[in-house]
Amino acid sequence: AGAIAEVVRSTGGGDKTVQTVAGHKITEKDLELTVEHFHEEADREGKPFPAKDTAAYRRVEKIALGLLVDQASIRAAAAKLGVQVTEAQVDAKASAPSGESEEGGDIRVEAEAAFGRASARTQLITEAIARKLTAGVTVSAAAVLAGLMGPIHRRAPMRSPSWIDEHYRSDRSPGASYITPDSYSI
Repeated sequence: AGAIAEVVRSTGGGDKTVQTVAGHKITEKDLELTVEHFHEEADREGKPFPAKDTAAYRRVEKIALGLLVDQASIRAAAAKLGVQVTEAQVDAKASAPSGESEEGGDIRVEAEAAFGRASARTQLITEAIARKLTAGVTVSAAAVLAGLMGPIHRRAPMRSPSWIDEHYRSDRSPGASYITPDSYSI
C-alpha cells in the first residue's frame, strides 16, 4: 500500500494535489467536496458538524481523504485487472433518482453530485471486478446453505432455500447473477 500512495502536499488553491494514488491525483477540491458531503449527511441526520480549523474538523478531513484514497486504490486495482468503467456508465448510474433534495446552495449540490458520481464509479468497478473474478464459478445450493448456516446452525433455526433466494434477489442489481430456486439440489 505504501508504494501505491505518494503524498504531495501544497498550500492554497482548490486544484492543488493533496495526494496521488497510482497516478490518480486527489485534489483539495475533491477533499473539500467530500467533507461537504459529510456535512450535508450530518445536517440530514440532525447531527452537529465540527467547525473548520478544529481538531474534530481535521479528523473529518482525514476520514474523507481515506475514503478518496480507497476509491483511487480500487480504480488502480481494477485497471491492473483490465476492468474499465466508462463515463457513460457512471453518468447512467449517478443520474438515477435518489429522492434527495438539492437544497443548500451550489457547493452542497456540487458536493452531492461529486459524491454520487464517485460512489457510482466505485460500485460499478466493484461489480465488474466481481463478475470478472467469479466468471465460470458455480457453487451448489448445498454449499451456499452450508456456508450460510454452518457457523450458526447450533444457535439459530434452519432457514429454507426460499429465504436464501429472496435474500439474494433483493441484494442484487438488475442483470446480476444469483441462485434461483430451480438450481437448489438439497
